Amino acid sequence: MIMILRDPVERAISQFQSSPPLVRSGKPLEEWIQEEKKSLEEIPEGCSSDDALQSRKTRSICQASVLLNRGIYLPQIRNWLKYYPMDQMLILRAEDFFADPNGEIRKILRFLELKIDENSLPGVNPEKHAESETKTEVRIQTRKLLEDFYRPHNRLLADFLGRDFRWSS
Repeated sequence: MIMILRDPVERAISQFQSSPPLVRSGKPLEEWIQEEKKSLEEIPEGCSSDDALQSRKTRSICQASVLLNRGIYLPQIRNWLKYYPMDQMLILRAEDFFADPNGEIRKILRFLELKIDENSLPGVNPEKHAESETKTEVRIQTRKLLEDFYRPHNRLLADFLGRDFRWSS
């Protein structure tokens, strides 16, 4: 199992900006965040647990709260640990992958115990990802709202995995 985790603040902003239904709704990002925070309070362990997905009400809340919930990574990892032991999981930071794709591909190949032929690695250009990201300005208050929301979740993730992801939240 290979997981690439992106800074949840950046992930949520990107999802909002690239989702026509969310943008077309006319609701500002701040309003979506507040509504989803309220919905998530009704689910103690998050939407990724099998138990939470059993009830229709919870399923409805989970589907409505994808903007914030997808960035709460620890429940998702715990769910996968029901099927894979930790030593069969490689968890990478998306920011590292964007900055040094070939270095991260080498990590993946080593994890998969595949022979690394340096000449066969693709010539990946890290700037290409940056060029494809069209960023709209996000208010400082909105970013802070997301950082404050994710901070405790990211702390739990760092404690659980024994590593700091160096995200702003």
